Amino acid sequence: EALHGRLECDSDSDNGTVFHLIVPVEVNQACMSFPPLPDAAPWPSVVAVLVRHSFVREALTRQLVEWGHKVTEVHDLTKLSLPQLKACSTVLVDVHTLQNTQATVWAQVRAENIDVVLVGTAAERRGLLPTWGTSLRLCEVPVSEQKLRMVVQTKLTVAAVQEKVAVEALRGCQELGLSEDNLARAKALKVLIVDDNAINRKVLLGMVRSWGLTACQAVDGVEAVEMARADLPDIILMDVQMPRLDGLGATKQIRELENGSKPFICGVSANSLPEDRAEALASGMNDFCTKPIQRSRLALVFKDYVV
Repeated sequence: EALHGRLECDSDSDNGTVFHLIVPVEVNQACMSFPPLPDAAPWPSVVAVLVRHSFVREALTRQLVEWGHKVTEVHDLTKLSLPQLKACSTVLVDVHTLQNTQATVWAQVRAENIDVVLVGTAAERRGLLPTWGTSLRLCEVPVSEQKLRMVVQTKLTVAAVQEKVAVEALRGCQELGLSEDNLARAKALKVLIVDDNAINRKVLLGMVRSWGLTACQAVDGVEAVEMARADLPDIILMDVQMPRLDGLGATKQIRELENGSKPFICGVSANSLPEDRAEALASGMNDFCTKPIQRSRLALVFKDYVV
């Protein structure tokens, strides 16, 4: 009472008693420093606060409204209609509400790609991982303005990055010279990058991903053969000179696989003599590029395959 606060407790037979001490304090604003939000990322339109303790709901709602959010404050997810649920971009929920709401309701939440944030402890989140996986984010209690801000800002930053990646992917497909009819096919390609040099793999991976394509990596010919057997890649960018098993040997083994895999294999080498190219094609490769490989040259490899 002297501190103008209050003490609350919550008890149940399984978890015992939890005491909550709420004391108003002043925040040193000079210590609160946040990076600016991306200009292109709007605030989420609606945040649902699903916490059974009224003082926690009130505190979260007050802060979110101050930041410009529209907040739906309930203690039971079933009180939200489906249209209201679809309007939410983020759900803040405690472990009690998570565990006492029907699984079908949460299935709807996940189907709508709504961001779910647990307001609780790290131990509570670990206990929910078998059901939720890593998609369940955490705003650890006791909740501070900084923690809540970072939870919301992370959501916005991810959305802005995803939008940027989508724009760059479209630009990349234009760079590939593909028509709209071939865009979906190009994005569905499985690409395998094989090189014993990490920097070379990173460079090729960056080019491929800038075009909106996905790729996996192997560090030598042995790994390449195993991944070709298991993953059935569509295109393989194969370094020629590697330890354990070089690119020529790996290509020959891949061509002998009996899993129906017939990937387009492009050899990549620092050797540029005509006989080097001839040897690569003789091993079963479809094309041959010299290092350092240019974007325009690599784009032709993908365009020729797709078209």
